[in-house]
Amino acid sequence: RGIQMIKKIVIFILACLFVACAEKPAQVPMNKKPVDYTEANIMEANRGLVDIENEYIRQYVDSMKLDLDTTNIGIRYKILASNPSGEMAKNQQGVKITYSLRAFDATEFCGNYTDRTEIVNIGTGDLPRGMDEAVLMLHQGETGEFIIPSYLAYGVVGKGQCIASRTPIYCRITLMVVDIQKK
Repeated sequence: RGIQMIKKIVIFILACLFVACAEKPAQVPMNKKPVDYTEANIMEANRGLVDIENEYIRQYVDSMKLDLDTTNIGIRYKILASNPSGEMAKNQQGVKITYSLRAFDATEFCGNYTDRTEIVNIGTGDLPRGMDEAVLMLHQGETGEFIIPSYLAYGVVGKGQCIASRTPIYCRITLMVVDIQKK
């Protein structure tokens, strides 16, 4: 009888250990919903952030009474010095540009982003996509002002300590020379 009782106790203890060690789903507090990281939900969240940023840019443009056109990808622009007979840059082509970048409130970014002259290849990652698109809108000798949304500028990453995440940028670009070799 004693041995049978010991067997029952051992079986009971093993059963308790087995049930206690079974993997259980994480508990979610009743006042919080679990986060759904499906692609559709992430895309919806991104669209919401883009909409908020576009509204922020629109309010800025309206408050400053800026007369800007808008491209189909969301770049706002105005050509200041026109030269319609000048050559236009093409993708993968080297160009020499002068540009200045700043935030909407006119604060300069750290580093030298004022009247910076560079030779860059368009569409190769030398510039953020929005700046590539801006240069492609210009004829040689033209200057334009552009407001580039963050998703076409430095995105969610930003640029080090200089340009914060999700920062739309204002830039002024002059296309100086088209079809130049980058050294």
